[in-house]
Amino acid sequence: WKVHANAAKFERLLDEKYGRLRPFMESHPHVEVFLKNVQRKYAMGAFSPFRNGSKAPVGKTTSIMILFMMHRNGVRIDAVLLTATFLLVGLQPWALIVLVILGKWEMDRRKWKRIGGMPKKIGVVDAYYAKAID
Repeated sequence: WKVHANAAKFERLLDEKYGRLRPFMESHPHVEVFLKNVQRKYAMGAFSPFRNGSKAPVGKTTSIMILFMMHRNGVRIDAVLLTATFLLVGLQPWALIVLVILGKWEMDRRKWKRIGGMPKKIGVVDAYYAKAID
């Protein structure tokens, strides 16, 4: 009976750990190894969105001058803000790319929304001017 109890416990733990993704994880065990490696690196601080220490690409005065010149030359404010987060705040390039992607998705989301009660698919209508008048 202990063997059956341990097997049931193991099944229950797998269900708690993976939930709906359990069949996928059972058929692809390499994904679990990859996720554990990513979790270990995250715990060690390898995926910090901010630069470690003072490894800035340029100095603060140089970055302020770059931002001022960008502003004077009419660069869009969103590009100036993204440059400031990279130069002054110390955001990693991958985090900056994620911010750009999320911002673009948020701006385009309003284009996807249908206006009022418009149907999802609009039916084709015959043109009124295509009929010959006798």
